[in-house]
Amino acid sequence: MLAEHYRRDDDRRYHRCLCRRFQSHKETRPAAVSQNWPRPDCLPQRNEWAQRGVGPKYHLTTWRTWCGRLRTTTRLWTCYSCMWARVGPKSAMSVPKPDYNEGINYWNEQPASLDGVLGGFGSGTLPRVDALGSRQFVQRLIPALCTVPSAVRPLQPSPRPPRTRALDVGAGIGRVTQTVLLHLFSDVVLLEPVEKFVREAFQNCQDSLGATELPALKRWKGVSDKSKSVTFLQGALQQFDPIHPENNTIGLGRLGFDGGTDTVFDVVWCQWCLGHLSDEDLVLFFHRAKASLRSTSESLIVVKENLCRDQEDGGPRTVYDPQDSSLTRSDAAWLKLFQTAGLTLVRQQVQAGLPEGLYKVKMYALR
Repeated sequence: MLAEHYRRDDDRRYHRCLCRRFQSHKETRPAAVSQNWPRPDCLPQRNEWAQRGVGPKYHLTTWRTWCGRLRTTTRLWTCYSCMWARVGPKSAMSVPKPDYNEGINYWNEQPASLDGVLGGFGSGTLPRVDALGSRQFVQRLIPALCTVPSAVRPLQPSPRPPRTRALDVGAGIGRVTQTVLLHLFSDVVLLEPVEKFVREAFQNCQDSLGATELPALKRWKGVSDKSKSVTFLQGALQQFDPIHPENNTIGLGRLGFDGGTDTVFDVVWCQWCLGHLSDEDLVLFFHRAKASLRSTSESLIVVKENLCRDQEDGGPRTVYDPQDSSLTRSDAAWLKLFQTAGLTLVRQQVQAGLPEGLYKVKMYALR
């Protein structure tokens, strides 16, 4: 569970100490810490300990929980002051840029499975809760996508194109395509830079062709009867142009419906992958994504990412993770990037129902 422990210093000010505990904390913490570890919901006790100068000597401060692509790092801090010097506002002034090759190397070491990309949460409630929240978020904004007529549909809806199209970037093993986008769109283009992930996605989709007894979580809706299609591409998001997806990518093939498709998208979906792009690369990608939308009034770019805390003054904050060379941005940092890219925020919503201990996850709809 994510706990914030406060210490009152000589200036009677509070220093925030982000202490992230492992689920198996009894095995990873020193025995002395296990005996004297403050409860996360016991602020009076923490204040009393701080005033008396007692409490745990070591702090697990770098437990990174990333629902989507989780990773863990353990580091022991010997005191509050050295920890604050490392994770406080001063460190936010010079945030390294993500290194693409280091990120690829990290994910090449993870298994190509739900547990691999969800950090062990693949067999829990997270995949279903996340998929349900994503579907409802999009359907509220584009009621025409609802299979059942929506109560919030416009009285005079715009003509719906014969086939709708979505782009799933940083798609991993195709979880979002399989559980969200294929339930709403006719054709999906899936982009993933890690070779073994995109090949696993292609194989899983191929296995569903002609299969009638697969469990619901393994079905790729509409692919078996060829009413829908998925196109699989391997490539980096930094160079990817949605209007010309064949450039700078390796095509693995298209499964399902084999008829013609449009070259524009109704939704560009970006989930748990944009932390591997620098601010400059991200703004350029947003420009390209916006140019690929079918309609300037109805089509959407959806960003679903983890959030760290804003600065004390409410300003943007970015945290760098050296383990996989990625960035976690605060809400203010995302809003600033959207403004820089010339995007209009249509709706924002926090994903509810995720397991405790994870970063806050927020969805942004933009156009």
